[in-house]
Amino acid sequence: MMNYFETPLTSAHEKSGIFEKPFEIIPDYRYLYLPTNRIIALDKIMELMESRAKNIVITGESGSGKTTLARRIEFKLNLCHNHYPLFIDVNNNLHSVEFWKMLVKHFNLRISEKPEKNQKTILDFLEQNSGIVNLDLIIDNTELTNYDLETTLIELDDFRYNGIRLFHEILFMTIQEDPTKSNNSYPKFRLERFDFSETRKMIEYRLFISGSPQLFSEKAIERIFEFTQGNPREVVNLCRESLDYLSRNGYTFIDEIDIEKIKLFMNFSST
Repeated sequence: MMNYFETPLTSAHEKSGIFEKPFEIIPDYRYLYLPTNRIIALDKIMELMESRAKNIVITGESGSGKTTLARRIEFKLNLCHNHYPLFIDVNNNLHSVEFWKMLVKHFNLRISEKPEKNQKTILDFLEQNSGIVNLDLIIDNTELTNYDLETTLIELDDFRYNGIRLFHEILFMTIQEDPTKSNNSYPKFRLERFDFSETRKMIEYRLFISGSPQLFSEKAIERIFEFTQGNPREVVNLCRESLDYLSRNGYTFIDEIDIEKIKLFMNFSST
């Protein structure tokens, strides 16, 4: 019996008319689909950054698109005058010493092996450039922050020069509860799962941007939504596996039966 998942892939899925890979987890801003509510949230966040508001908290379950949004905010801030965004992924077990080195390197300053020297260097630099430099710390996976780094971030949050806030933080957290119910006064945004219409539009948008034909039947997209419940990362993973399946078998279209086979194989592979 033929194993549909072991036939070698054609180069870039060319036999199926797919010359790019539109369903990758690593952010490629060409393929970034933002439903209306996320566009509104992104615009509001950028307004808050320009007004130097207090720290911003963005939450959502795993796979809801927080890291993608974080990278998009970093990209947009890099285009803004006098903004110097720094993306920090706490998944990398970052500690205070490495954090100070990262800041010094971010501004192309001389890095020292002495932690206190790096701290003084960056604070002196920011004080000398007060009103010119706006450092935006975009911190992903904030809930994993260790005590050492958390204490440093609190100290930075309290740091002022002539009444000017020199640091700003955007905090991304994977939590289930509604952040608006918390007691702190930070602006808060929550990323929810996509509904069916948003899921379909994201799939069609990514295929369109890649120049690929629309390869999924409406019933297939319904199955994708049923299996993923609109979790963006799971949608992307299932679509990527679907395109691999399509190319391995020389198909030109994916229907709901194919999605069921692919999902079954993915579940089997993960056990």
